[in-house]
Amino acid sequence: MFIARPSRPGDVTATYADISRLHDLTGYQPKVMLKEGLEKFIGQYRNYYGNLLPDQT
Repeated sequence: MFIARPSRPGDVTATYADISRLHDLTGYQPKVMLKEGLEKFIGQYRNYYGNLLPDQT
């Protein structure tokens, strides 16, 4: 269950996943799309900590 609470000092209010400058400077291009990366992360998390997250597949 999600419970909304007031922000705390130091909480990030906005994030931006823009790697265009990194790409311009280094030519870096991700090889894994976000959805696939999240699925892999959840799989690794469950493998390490056990199935503590609800199955959403």
